[in-house]
Amino acid sequence: LNLNGTEVKEMSIKVDRGELFKKTIGQSVALPLQQSRFNSGTGTYSNGGAIRHESLLLKWAPILLLLGSVIIGGVALLKDPVKVIDWGIGLVRNTPIYQNSQSSLGKNNKPAVLIENGRVTFRSIPSGAQINIDNQLVGLTPAEVTLPINKKVTISLIRDGYFPYTRDYLITKSIDEFLATLQKASMGYLNIDVQPSGSDIYINGQKLSEKSPIKKYAVQAGTVLKIVAINPYSNTQDQQTVTVKQDTVKTITLFPRKNP
Repeated sequence: LNLNGTEVKEMSIKVDRGELFKKTIGQSVALPLQQSRFNSGTGTYSNGGAIRHESLLLKWAPILLLLGSVIIGGVALLKDPVKVIDWGIGLVRNTPIYQNSQSSLGKNNKPAVLIENGRVTFRSIPSGAQINIDNQLVGLTPAEVTLPINKKVTISLIRDGYFPYTRDYLITKSIDEFLATLQKASMGYLNIDVQPSGSDIYINGQKLSEKSPIKKYAVQAGTVLKIVAINPYSNTQDQQTVTVKQDTVKTITLFPRKNP
């Protein structure tokens, strides 16, 4: 800026006196402003003296940024709503999971608690046992399973020829191991013959996938077994209750001709 041949490097406004002070190298110039009018739109005074003023853009920048984000988001939603929804779902899934603060605020007025998970390695002797957690099959031993910390669950390990292993379990650390030794069950065997052969066969209420004749069907020795045969066409049935000794074979024959 050049005023009357003097180069001005800096300027300031002192409103209370109505004077414009311009600082230059080695000298200062004072101009009266009583006759001047400031134009906020152009940032100049009516006497032609242009000054620097605080930009309105800085003042309105946050609002403009928010408005721009809303517009961009709306355009993206209209252009590809599925992609935007998938992005939102992914954002929610990556957010730490907390217990419902409304349900957890009870008599004790407890705050929401972060739900943490731990990894449990399940092993059994012998291996190959089914792992059931709260009656849900999750795999075979050995296997690593993720469980919530400080939540009690019921673990059942089941393997043919062995007694089921069941106990309650509570994981208290991020990495743990569950080891169980299965006890071998004493076994007996059944030969089952049903007439007609297409009848459904049940042992203690459990339907067998096999059809008659069945040879050396393994059962637990010393256990009372109720064998029922039902003709699916006539809905007639026959049944027997038996006990099989260890390492022995027992043969039964059923004729489902009686009404249930």
